[in-house]
Amino acid sequence: MVMLGNMDMAGGIDKYSVDHGKMMLNNAQALLTEVMSGDAMMGMHKKGKTPEGHADMTSTHRLGEAAMKIVHLLAKM
Repeated sequence: MVMLGNMDMAGGIDKYSVDHGKMMLNNAQALLTEVMSGDAMMGMHKKGKTPEGHADMTSTHRLGEAAMKIVHLLAKM
């Protein structure tokens, strides 16, 4: 949405598209941060489920890191 809005092809709608796209990126980052460091994740770590000892936690951490990289790359575009 940000990239489309920056093409300046839709007149007055472009600003709203850019703003909404930026809001979506901010929300995505906040959601990923909550998933990866929120109460649920911390509770699982306290119970001994760590990336080093559990394949599902290893996958979850890898996916979270990859998703955050994507959000950061999109924000730079």
